[in-house]
Amino acid sequence: MHMNIYFQLKKLAMKKSLVLWALSAIVMPLFMNGCNRSRSDGGGLSPFGILVHLEGGGENNAMINHLDLVAKMGARWNRTDFSWSHIERSQGEWHFETHDRIVDRLTEQQIRSLGILLYDVPWAHPAHKHLDAWLTYVEKTVTRYKDRIRHWEVWNEPNLTHFWENPDGADYAALLKATYRKIKEIDPELTVLYAGTAGIPLDFIEKSFKAGAVDCFDRMAFHPYRGEFDTMERVVAYYRDIRALQELLEKYNVGDKKLWITEMGLSSWQAVSASTIEAFAEMKRGKEPDKVWKLALFYNENSPAGNALKADEIVALFDGREDFTIDNLGYPDLATIDVSRYDALLSPMMEDYPVTQFDKGVSPSVGSFYFRGRLYFYGNPITEADQAAFLPQAVLLSVRFGVERFIWYEFYSSERNPFEREYFFSLVHHNLEPKPAWYAYRTLASVFPEGSRIDDAVEWNRTDFCVVSWIHPDGTHAWAVWTPSGTKQVSLKIGKGFRKALDGAGRELPVTADTQTLEITPAITYLVGPRTLDIK
Repeated sequence: MHMNIYFQLKKLAMKKSLVLWALSAIVMPLFMNGCNRSRSDGGGLSPFGILVHLEGGGENNAMINHLDLVAKMGARWNRTDFSWSHIERSQGEWHFETHDRIVDRLTEQQIRSLGILLYDVPWAHPAHKHLDAWLTYVEKTVTRYKDRIRHWEVWNEPNLTHFWENPDGADYAALLKATYRKIKEIDPELTVLYAGTAGIPLDFIEKSFKAGAVDCFDRMAFHPYRGEFDTMERVVAYYRDIRALQELLEKYNVGDKKLWITEMGLSSWQAVSASTIEAFAEMKRGKEPDKVWKLALFYNENSPAGNALKADEIVALFDGREDFTIDNLGYPDLATIDVSRYDALLSPMMEDYPVTQFDKGVSPSVGSFYFRGRLYFYGNPITEADQAAFLPQAVLLSVRFGVERFIWYEFYSSERNPFEREYFFSLVHHNLEPKPAWYAYRTLASVFPEGSRIDDAVEWNRTDFCVVSWIHPDGTHAWAVWTPSGTKQVSLKIGKGFRKALDGAGRELPVTADTQTLEITPAITYLVGPRTLDIK
């Protein structure tokens, strides 16, 4: 009797196994042909990252010293290039020596890599139309490093002409879908990031979603560059920008996919507009000394560039000059502009500014046109102290608004051209001497240890100052308080558990549990320990 039951149960179990096997044979090919909704998790890790260009140049040669400074300041992620053209330098010849060394050094310093799969090669251009070749590169690269690199970003800023010829969300979707499937074949637990977009181009992203990209990434990456958070209006605008991206994800039922900022920074560039005009005028005199140049100023009032001067302020800089005349044009004028009438382009510089690729004069509305010169305008120069104040503000606001990882652009630059802001985003000088922002990063990382979580119950917007709070893994509470500009006296009631107060550079402040007033500035004040903080 009992033996009959045993054999019947065994027979039933074998039938169930056959059914499950048959279902897997049907379902798995569906995942291979489409994209599943894997929720690969990068949770519980440090939110702090940095971009160190390690593939070549001075940074690669001095890598050990660089990474020692990176580790000392508390960065736990590096956004690492794995350029196709660097790895497959000629067709069929694969070179991983440089990247082996990079990954070894990062591992030694206990710095995790966010690998970027990016760009194409001459024999497979553009990549989205040569997917077989692209996927061979992806497979070789990801397979080689999958045990040490668990996060992969697919391309960089594909909405910019500089990085993707004729940017189109649907074309990017084709590349992303194929790459996602390939990576998940290699290891389903690997995390795939949507390419970090320049700015937050909702139209581009939504077009890619409609083309199928929405199910083919685990994290949404973007690069929301902007100027200082020197007014509450700018802070609120940043919140609204991030919220708009979250709402787009929610619209497509993927609101649970976390946001990663894989580039953001602020250049401590000291060149000012007046001196730049003189340099520009000197260049003109060398080309056409007797001609009065007619200038076209493009300025989008709906998308002003970070810390740029306003259009009327730029025009005022040319008052009284006899060598230039200027037309103040808006973005709509691009549709009808006669480019033959102008000698030079004037424009604020920003990655998501409507006119793309200024070097070649390419406009999405007009097509190709060429100017004999260009001139970028900025308002008040950004000091190193401004950069140091901005860094923790940007990180804390981002994490408070729902961003899971924040990668600062960048660690090192040569500083070789004082008229080019690109050379001053770095946290160290060309001789590796730390800038104030390096110390600001180190302090933030020390008071926001790995595994900390934001306390969403604390209101961040206090009308004319900001408060962000978080909880350490051991239950310790921490607070950051600052004002966008100037100084402000606030009243305090510090709760139980207070341990210490620090300034943005990590220096201890003369604050006790009985302190009732505090002067705050854009340089953040940290309070560590109190479970509650009544501040107004």
